[in-house]
Amino acid sequence: MDSTEPRRFDDQEISMILERASQLDAEDVTDEPKRLGESSPHASRNGLTLAELTAIGEEAGISSSAVARASRAIVRGDHLPPERQVLLGLPVGVARTVVFDRRVTDVEWERLVVLFRRAFGTSGAMRGEGSLREWGNGRLRASLEPTAQGGHQLRLSTTKSDARLFNLLGTMFSVVGLSLTGLVAITTGFDLSAAWFGPLAIAGAGLAAFARNALVLPRWYAERARQMAAIAAASSDIVADGDPTAAPPR
Repeated sequence: MDSTEPRRFDDQEISMILERASQLDAEDVTDEPKRLGESSPHASRNGLTLAELTAIGEEAGISSSAVARASRAIVRGDHLPPERQVLLGLPVGVARTVVFDRRVTDVEWERLVVLFRRAFGTSGAMRGEGSLREWGNGRLRASLEPTAQGGHQLRLSTTKSDARLFNLLGTMFSVVGLSLTGLVAITTGFDLSAAWFGPLAIAGAGLAAFARNALVLPRWYAERARQMAAIAAASSDIVADGDPTAAPPR
């Protein structure tokens, strides 16, 4: 497709845009959000452009500004789930990317850093080189990178630093404990008066390490995913509200 042609949204994106736009309009009035079908009768096999979506929204009483904001969220990827890194079936990393259709200015980047600090509760440290920007604290990172389309993308990512350590300890203690338990069983002929406590305690410590990850990691992932989703929405407002003609980061 010619890069100069307007973007066309598919049926799923159309439904999400119109639904979100109706919600945005409803935030400013007391009426209930306009209810729209799962797919638009105006949709075609080739999708719809923003102009066509705006016309459909106006027919349903939805403002053009709300449709534009909702469509920008779709283009940015706000509706996509966060990226998930797993180890032994448990989440150990999470990431989210927000795509902007223009360069982020110095002032906007500073506002984004304030947003990161409030959301994650840490001051972190800033680094920059050319048009690249990064804020981070430990394994928690927020990177601003140029895109091939001439804009910027914000990459949020983090990993649980101690997840692999607990898995390693769990594996080591479980193997050692079960091996010693088997050795005691063989040498004593399963004598109940033998010293079973030590080997079983070691194996139990290994299982406890696995149980700790099973309890902690899903909750950690859910919290970080929620924080990143909130940052993505707020950062989109910061960049959208800024001056697109301002100078990009030096």
